[in-house]
Amino acid sequence: MAVLQKPFRTGLLPVRCGSCQSLFASLRNSAIDQVMPTRSDLPASCVDALDERLEPELFQALCDPVRVSLVAQLAASGRALTVTEASQCCGIHLSGVSRHLALLKRAGVVRAEKRGREVHYRLEVGALASSLRGVADALEACWQEGQRASA
Repeated sequence: MAVLQKPFRTGLLPVRCGSCQSLFASLRNSAIDQVMPTRSDLPASCVDALDERLEPELFQALCDPVRVSLVAQLAASGRALTVTEASQCCGIHLSGVSRHLALLKRAGVVRAEKRGREVHYRLEVGALASSLRGVADALEACWQEGQRASA
């Protein structure tokens, strides 16, 4: 799969997620660029809070339906699963499941523990929830700041 460059106001980030390509391609549309504010038009507190909490690698890891299914499978099990056990949700080859789990591990979504010849993957629920909650809190604070400014 080709690597796209995701245009952010702060720079370019590689995007490998097939399901996100059309979204990022549409962001390059000049009409959208004319409507979107530049970083200098945004409140500094919002930009700083979001920059601090947004982790592109995490969102790239979660933008694939197979990886979301794997996260759901791990969450529903409540325990560490082998690649074979985790693959029950997806209907794809074990090597594909293993690659998806490795990407989730690099993003900090799961933890891997080798036991003999098998690797067991466990969802990092606390870290994942904390990251997503932090982004939600930052967005809510920006929205509230915007509401106060427009009042």
